[in-house]
Amino acid sequence: MKLNHFLDHSFFSGFLTIYSSLNIIKADREEAKAKAKPKMKIAVITTATIFVVLGILVASYCLWKNKAKCADRMENYRKNDHEIDDGQKEDLELPHFEFTAVANATNNFSINNKLGEGGYGPVYGGMLEDGQEIAVKRLSRSSGQGLK
Repeated sequence: MKLNHFLDHSFFSGFLTIYSSLNIIKADREEAKAKAKPKMKIAVITTATIFVVLGILVASYCLWKNKAKCADRMENYRKNDHEIDDGQKEDLELPHFEFTAVANATNNFSINNKLGEGGYGPVYGGMLEDGQEIAVKRLSRSSGQGLK
């Protein structure tokens, strides 16, 4: 059983008075802790602020670089798009026909010339006046495609 909590920090022993230095040490420790707390808070806040600022700077740099790369890609796309338009325009362009020429080639969209049917309407086969064989998809009214 510990009895030291019953004793005062100073006590008499015969004619001598003995003082304990425990209170002084305890007070010094508490005073040192009290002084260290604000310093520790300042250190933690400063470190956290530095990391947050560095994080914002790194994120800003990454966004800036990404935006620059995206702008370069768009510029390359535009440049390549013009090259395709200029260099291969004739290869990519589809021929235009008058409706009467297509109707005549398919025998006025005859059921005998019907090759099949897809989601947008029936497909008809036929022959143009110059002998070129064609396939024509005629859009159905319910397809929702084409001019309104």
